[in-house]
Amino acid sequence: MRVPRSPVKPNRWSRRLPAEQPSPRTYPWARSLRLDGVLERLLSQGRRVLVPRLGSSKELVCAWSELDALERLHDMPRSASGGLRPREPSGPALASDSLRQAELILVPAFAIDSHGLRLGRGAGWYDRALLHASPQATIIGVCWPWEANVHDLPRDPHDVPVGGILTPESLTIFD
Repeated sequence: MRVPRSPVKPNRWSRRLPAEQPSPRTYPWARSLRLDGVLERLLSQGRRVLVPRLGSSKELVCAWSELDALERLHDMPRSASGGLRPREPSGPALASDSLRQAELILVPAFAIDSHGLRLGRGAGWYDRALLHASPQATIIGVCWPWEANVHDLPRDPHDVPVGGILTPESLTIFD
Protein backbone atom coordinates (compact mmCIF):
# COMPACT_ATOMS: atom_id res chain seq x y z
CA MET A 1 0.00 0.00 0.00
CA ARG A 2 1.41 3.38 -0.96
CA VAL A 3 1.04 6.15 1.60
CA PRO A 4 0.69 9.68 0.24
CA ARG A 5 3.22 12.26 1.32
CA SER A 6 1.58 14.45 3.92
CA PRO A 7 2.78 17.84 5.14
CA VAL A 8 2.38 18.25 8.87
CA LYS A 9 0.55 21.42 9.85
CA PRO A 10 2.67 23.92 11.81
CA ASN A 11 2.51 23.33 15.55
CA ARG A 12 0.74 19.96 15.28
CA TRP A 13 3.89 18.14 16.34
CA SER A 14 5.79 21.06 17.72
CA ARG A 15 3.30 21.47 20.59
CA ARG A 16 4.32 17.98 21.71
CA LEU A 17 8.07 18.58 21.83
CA PRO A 18 9.28 18.10 25.39
CA ALA A 19 9.51 21.55 26.98
CA GLU A 20 12.11 20.34 29.47
CA GLN A 21 14.55 19.62 26.62
CA PRO A 22 15.71 23.05 25.42
CA SER A 23 17.72 22.47 22.28
CA PRO A 24 20.13 25.02 20.88
CA ARG A 25 21.01 22.54 18.13
CA THR A 26 18.55 20.09 16.69
CA TYR A 27 18.76 17.67 13.78
CA PRO A 28 15.43 16.71 12.15
CA TRP A 29 14.36 14.74 9.08
CA ALA A 30 11.89 12.02 8.25
CA ARG A 31 11.39 10.17 5.01
CA SER A 32 7.78 10.78 4.00
CA LEU A 33 6.75 13.04 6.84
CA ARG A 34 7.33 16.75 6.58
CA LEU A 35 8.59 18.34 9.78
CA ASP A 36 7.98 21.92 8.70
CA GLY A 37 5.90 22.73 11.80
CA VAL A 38 8.61 21.45 14.12
CA LEU A 39 11.31 23.28 12.17
CA GLU A 40 9.32 26.54 12.17
CA ARG A 41 8.83 26.35 15.93
CA LEU A 42 12.47 25.59 16.65
CA LEU A 43 13.67 28.38 14.35
CA SER A 44 11.20 30.86 15.86
CA GLN A 45 12.60 30.00 19.31
CA GLY A 46 16.09 30.87 18.10
CA ARG A 47 17.27 27.26 18.16
CA ARG A 48 20.14 26.18 15.97
CA VAL A 49 18.84 23.53 13.56
CA LEU A 50 21.15 21.11 11.75
CA VAL A 51 19.96 19.02 8.80
CA PRO A 52 21.72 16.10 7.07
CA ARG A 53 23.87 16.45 3.98
CA LEU A 54 23.93 13.06 2.31
CA GLY A 55 26.13 14.14 -0.58
CA SER A 56 25.65 13.29 -4.22
CA SER A 57 27.84 10.20 -4.53
CA LYS A 58 27.01 6.56 -3.81
CA GLU A 59 29.00 6.80 -0.59
CA LEU A 60 26.84 8.44 2.06
CA VAL A 61 28.90 10.99 3.96
CA CYS A 62 27.89 12.03 7.48
CA ALA A 63 27.77 15.82 7.16
CA TRP A 64 25.38 18.55 8.29
CA SER A 65 24.29 22.05 7.35
CA GLU A 66 22.74 24.72 9.49
CA LEU A 67 19.19 25.72 8.57
CA ASP A 68 18.14 29.31 9.19
CA ALA A 69 14.88 29.37 7.18
CA LEU A 70 12.58 26.75 5.64
CA GLU A 71 12.76 28.58 2.32
CA ARG A 72 16.42 27.56 2.08
CA LEU A 73 15.60 23.84 1.90
CA HIS A 74 15.83 22.50 -1.64
CA ASP A 75 14.57 19.23 -3.11
CA MET A 76 17.41 16.85 -3.93
CA PRO A 77 17.63 14.45 -6.88
CA ARG A 78 16.58 10.88 -6.20
CA SER A 79 19.25 8.44 -5.08
CA ALA A 80 20.88 6.04 -7.54
CA SER A 81 18.31 3.42 -6.51
CA GLY A 82 15.44 5.86 -7.11
CA GLY A 83 14.78 6.59 -3.43
CA LEU A 84 13.66 9.95 -2.10
CA ARG A 85 16.23 12.07 -0.30
CA PRO A 86 15.67 14.71 2.36
CA ARG A 87 15.64 18.35 1.34
CA GLU A 88 18.96 20.08 1.97
CA PRO A 89 19.97 23.71 2.44
CA SER A 90 22.53 25.23 0.10
CA GLY A 91 24.81 26.42 2.90
CA PRO A 92 28.25 25.02 3.70
CA ALA A 93 28.61 21.46 4.97
CA LEU A 94 29.64 21.00 8.60
CA ALA A 95 31.72 18.12 9.93
CA SER A 96 29.99 15.06 11.35
CA ASP A 97 31.10 15.94 14.87
CA SER A 98 28.88 19.05 14.78
CA LEU A 99 26.12 16.70 15.95
CA ARG A 100 27.96 16.40 19.29
CA GLN A 101 26.38 19.66 20.47
CA ALA A 102 22.79 18.65 19.65
CA GLU A 103 20.45 18.12 22.59
CA LEU A 104 17.49 16.85 20.55
CA ILE A 105 17.93 14.62 17.48
CA LEU A 106 15.04 13.50 15.26
CA VAL A 107 15.77 10.50 13.03
CA PRO A 108 13.57 8.76 10.44
CA ALA A 109 12.39 5.18 10.87
CA PHE A 110 10.44 2.56 8.98
CA ALA A 111 9.67 0.85 12.29
CA ILE A 112 10.47 1.29 15.99
CA ASP A 113 9.92 -1.32 18.66
CA SER A 114 9.10 -0.79 22.34
CA HIS A 115 12.81 -1.12 23.25
CA GLY A 116 13.74 1.84 21.05
CA LEU A 117 15.29 -0.23 18.30
CA ARG A 118 14.82 1.51 14.97
CA LEU A 119 14.63 0.07 11.49
CA GLY A 120 15.97 2.44 8.85
CA ARG A 121 16.92 1.96 5.23
CA GLY A 122 19.66 -0.48 6.15
CA ALA A 123 22.70 1.53 5.06
CA GLY A 124 23.53 2.56 8.64
CA TRP A 125 23.91 6.29 7.85
CA TYR A 126 22.01 7.49 10.92
CA ASP A 127 23.61 4.88 13.20
CA ARG A 128 27.06 6.10 12.06
CA ALA A 129 25.97 9.72 12.51
CA LEU A 130 24.59 9.05 16.01
CA LEU A 131 28.03 7.87 17.13
CA HIS A 132 28.91 11.59 17.13
CA ALA A 133 25.95 12.53 19.35
CA SER A 134 26.39 13.55 22.96
CA PRO A 135 25.39 10.85 25.49
CA GLN A 136 23.00 13.44 26.97
CA ALA A 137 21.18 14.00 23.64
CA THR A 138 17.54 12.95 23.40
CA ILE A 139 17.14 10.84 20.24
CA ILE A 140 13.59 10.57 18.92
CA GLY A 141 12.55 8.30 16.05
CA VAL A 142 10.03 9.82 13.63
CA CYS A 143 7.54 7.55 11.88
CA TRP A 144 3.90 6.99 11.01
CA PRO A 145 1.66 5.65 13.83
CA TRP A 146 1.44 2.17 12.31
CA GLU A 147 5.27 1.96 12.28
CA ALA A 148 5.55 2.63 16.03
CA ASN A 149 5.75 0.01 18.79
CA VAL A 150 6.06 -2.93 16.41
CA HIS A 151 7.11 -6.37 17.66
CA ASP A 152 10.73 -6.83 18.64
CA LEU A 153 13.11 -5.86 15.84
CA PRO A 154 16.41 -7.63 15.22
CA ARG A 155 19.40 -5.78 16.65
CA ASP A 156 22.79 -5.41 15.03
CA PRO A 157 25.87 -4.39 17.04
CA HIS A 158 25.99 -0.96 15.34
CA ASP A 159 22.33 -0.07 16.04
CA VAL A 160 21.77 3.03 18.17
CA PRO A 161 18.42 2.95 20.03
CA VAL A 162 16.09 5.94 20.20
CA GLY A 163 14.67 7.39 23.41
CA GLY A 164 11.19 8.00 22.07
CA ILE A 165 8.80 7.99 19.13
CA LEU A 166 7.22 10.98 17.39
CA THR A 167 4.26 10.42 15.04
CA PRO A 168 1.79 12.98 13.69
CA GLU A 169 -0.53 11.87 16.51
CA SER A 170 1.70 11.52 19.56
CA LEU A 171 5.06 11.81 21.26
CA THR A 172 6.18 8.89 23.43
CA ILE A 173 9.32 9.17 25.57
CA PHE A 174 10.73 5.86 26.83
CA ASP A 175 11.69 5.51 30.50
